[in-house]
Amino acid sequence: MKSVELYRHLRAGLGEWFRGQGFKKAPRVQLGWHDGTVFVWFQCDQWGWDQYAGSSFFVNFQVGASPEPWSGPTERLQRFLTDLELEELRRLQNEVIRRLRLPPREYIEAFKAATVKSSDPGLMLDGLLLQFRPIEQPYRQQQDVSLRYFDPADVQHWASFLLGVLPCIVGDLRGQASEA
Repeated sequence: MKSVELYRHLRAGLGEWFRGQGFKKAPRVQLGWHDGTVFVWFQCDQWGWDQYAGSSFFVNFQVGASPEPWSGPTERLQRFLTDLELEELRRLQNEVIRRLRLPPREYIEAFKAATVKSSDPGLMLDGLLLQFRPIEQPYRQQQDVSLRYFDPADVQHWASFLLGVLPCIVGDLRGQASEA
């Protein structure tokens, strides 16, 4: 699922909520909303889509800045989540990972051949295979966590999760902005 499709599913799952909260579509970003105070934007993983591992995306928040990515201090979703919400995030993440199928031997052999001249091909192979292992340790707010997906159902699950946490996050950010 390419980024255009990811953004389409997120827009369908979240757009009504954002519009209902007074947000408008942000210019100059694939998918983002702003209300003049809070800017929420979505960012695809830089490595793109993989036919076996899928991909992931980040949810970013900015306060008091123009609605342009990285135009001001930016925080990621996990920074605002409680321990229980982080655990729910990990559970959803592991649901996606459990449904993934390891790449066939030919794919792994081609990957090894392509990385043989790297400084540590074993480490690169470990990184590839790590994508297929469940997350065992609880997430923490300081970690950089991307939300994994493989198909539209995964994106819909993430949208549902976000609808549960966005009201509190946006309310807190609006409160911070009014205090500043």
